[in-house]
Amino acid sequence: MRRLFNATAHDQTAYLARFRELGWEVEAAPRLARCQPQPAELEAEAERVAAEIPDGSDVLIGGLGYLCDALALRLLPRRCHLWCALTYRVEDSQGRFVFTGPTAVVETPLSVWYHARRL
Repeated sequence: MRRLFNATAHDQTAYLARFRELGWEVEAAPRLARCQPQPAELEAEAERVAAEIPDGSDVLIGGLGYLCDALALRLLPRRCHLWCALTYRVEDSQGRFVFTGPTAVVETPLSVWYHARRL
C-alpha cells in the first residue's frame, strides 16, 4: 500500500476505507490550513506545507488552483508525485454541495508531464 500525504484542506477520515480499496494509505488529517485568498498568504501556506513533506513523496492535492500551483512548484523539483482524488459533487437536500468518496486516484497531468520530461 502506498502512502499518500494529504496536502488538501479536507479531512479524509470518511474515505479511508475507499482509499485503501484503491491501494492508498492516505493521511486523514489535512495539512493545509484555511487562509485568505491573497497571493502572499497562499504562497506562505504552500511553503509551510511543502516543507513538511519528504522528498519523493506521493501527495494528494486538490482545491484552490492557485494553492495547488504553488505546491506543485515546490514539490515537483523534489521528485514528489502529485495525485488527485476523483469524486462526484452532489447537492444535498439543503442545496449544499457534498463530495462523494473517491472513484479513483490519478496522478495530475502536470505531475505526469514533469516526471516524463525528467527522464
